[in-house]
Amino acid sequence: MYASAYVDTVMKPIVEGTPAFIKDTTDFLLAIGEVKHNNQGYLATGDVASLYTVIPHTDGLKALKHHLDKRDDQNPSTSCIVRLAELVLTLNAFEFNNQFYQQVSGVAMGTKMGPTYADAFMAYLEEKLFERKPHPPSTVYKRFRDDIFIFSADNVDTFTNLAEELNGMHPNIKIEFNQGRSLPYLDTVVTMTNDSLKTTVYYKPTDSHSYLLYTSHHPRNTRDAIPFSQFLRLRRICSEEEDFLEKGREMKEFFRGKLYPNRVVEAAFNRVKIIPREVALQQSNRTTEEKLPFVLTFNQIGQATMGTIRELYKDTIGQDAELKRIFPNVPTAAYRRPKNLRDLLVRARLNQERREPHPYPGTIPCNVKKMPYM
Repeated sequence: MYASAYVDTVMKPIVEGTPAFIKDTTDFLLAIGEVKHNNQGYLATGDVASLYTVIPHTDGLKALKHHLDKRDDQNPSTSCIVRLAELVLTLNAFEFNNQFYQQVSGVAMGTKMGPTYADAFMAYLEEKLFERKPHPPSTVYKRFRDDIFIFSADNVDTFTNLAEELNGMHPNIKIEFNQGRSLPYLDTVVTMTNDSLKTTVYYKPTDSHSYLLYTSHHPRNTRDAIPFSQFLRLRRICSEEEDFLEKGREMKEFFRGKLYPNRVVEAAFNRVKIIPREVALQQSNRTTEEKLPFVLTFNQIGQATMGTIRELYKDTIGQDAELKRIFPNVPTAAYRRPKNLRDLLVRARLNQERREPHPYPGTIPCNVKKMPYM
């Protein structure tokens, strides 16, 4: 685990500097925000089939070595990072139902370096392809992991050749493309207008908008922040004001269906409504403070414990100038999530014991108003 995290730390800045890399939806919107066209060209999106599991170890490690060798600072050495990555790839084992398995190809989905490793492999193939056959300056080629976005001002007939070249980058890489003037990409829908690209929010057909219930046992500031974050997401994605207002009204109903108080929803929407889209799209540079928090489970006991700790700090350290100089920060809590139903019910090791059937099978209403889904 630690080796994988270390490889990821070294490789991530390198991968983020590759031409096609997209960090998130905001990064994508900034990349296409200045695109202009004369109502000609095409949009295309592509999905790389089973990217994580089809990368041969030899080719993946070759891609890592290629990127690492181009560093100005060769510390840590390329051979060290490649060897660590090789150990992560070849020593991946897991247990299920008292049987042990070892993964022999691809990269594990859950390992820390997995996304960066897949990005590095695709960036290596793209670099080699576009060195041989550069795409025109009027073409925008971006990729988020295994999702490819292409805009080109060229004739739509050139798309077939580009799709064939991308599918020929590697024997294991198979990309399914869609082409048109309006296509979904990530959580957006991109549409070619007369001279630019318009974006709006995209929901998958299976999206049930299962936001956290307001009655759920979570910190209140966590629950109150969810509507604001979702309205801010709409502000970034919706390129036209009328579309933002319409999608905002729709989002309000989603939250009301999850029992969010109207005052919380309206306050969040009104805060976002006055933020210009250009400001919402600005990448934030977060600063981290060096604090040592108390790690507690979020429950009544944990909350009461933290309250006691703060009171003790105020009554002891807070009253002594020298101690306050040494310990200037009021104690903060980092709450861990308690076990939920999934943690209690899902496990890799199955229970082989046969239990007697319950005398009253089914569900029983708990008659508690604040827990309507129990």
